[in-house]
Amino acid sequence: YFDLPHLIAYYLYVQFNLGVDQHAKNMLIRTWYGVKWLIDYYDGDCQLGSDNKSFLTGKYDDNRQTKRDGAYVMQGHNSWLWILIVANCWDMIVEIMVSGWNGGASFMSAFS
Repeated sequence: YFDLPHLIAYYLYVQFNLGVDQHAKNMLIRTWYGVKWLIDYYDGDCQLGSDNKSFLTGKYDDNRQTKRDGAYVMQGHNSWLWILIVANCWDMIVEIMVSGWNGGASFMSAFS
């Protein structure tokens, strides 16, 4: 099973940093004893508005569903993993972003 708070923190980090490759190929999926699965960040060359050719093409409000010039800005826009996380865990996403999970620091506190 996935560690949902960890998965959601990863999702939020990628969204806030516009990690265009991080929802599909540039992530490491690992497990502890084949039971608990985690995703780790890998290869941040295409984030903060930078594309695969090192040009600043991203905009601050781009997200997983943004299309530009007929193509999606972020890879993994149609990934079932992220579609299901957003559809079924929205309350947990908001909680982790705003107030933290189980008394931990909120995601947004890293930016203040």
